[in-house]
Amino acid sequence: MTGYVKIKNRIRKEWKRLWNTVIPLWGKQVVYYNQSSLRYAFAKYGREKISDVGCGPFSSAIVISSLSDKKVLPQEVARWAVEHGFYEYQHGSLHSLIPAVMKNYGLHCEDLKTDTKTMTQRLKMGGLAIVLCRPGTFSRG
Repeated sequence: MTGYVKIKNRIRKEWKRLWNTVIPLWGKQVVYYNQSSLRYAFAKYGREKISDVGCGPFSSAIVISSLSDKKVLPQEVARWAVEHGFYEYQHGSLHSLIPAVMKNYGLHCEDLKTDTKTMTQRLKMGGLAIVLCRPGTFSRG
């Protein structure tokens, strides 16, 4: 019973700590949702766990919540992605989710490919970037 109570208390503590996490970044308040948080351990994204394949909904929710007056949770974006055909079993989000969900929330999104100069300029102007990448420096999957 003691182990259960410790885990329950850890989850409760982490849940409260990460519920409204905001990170000051370049003079901007950026909402942060941690995909590895225990808070999302059992949340679903289609037929899978959002903690395993939900990088699209997480990154989108961070950008939407940080750049608009709407606070959107990753589960809401995941639900929207499934309903609108942007989720694929064992692959997670289609890359087309990002511009589609941004448009749905009234935000402009532009695919810069590998144009790091323009990306740097946009970041300096207060924009945010979602970087989709293969396994390597930022990701194992």
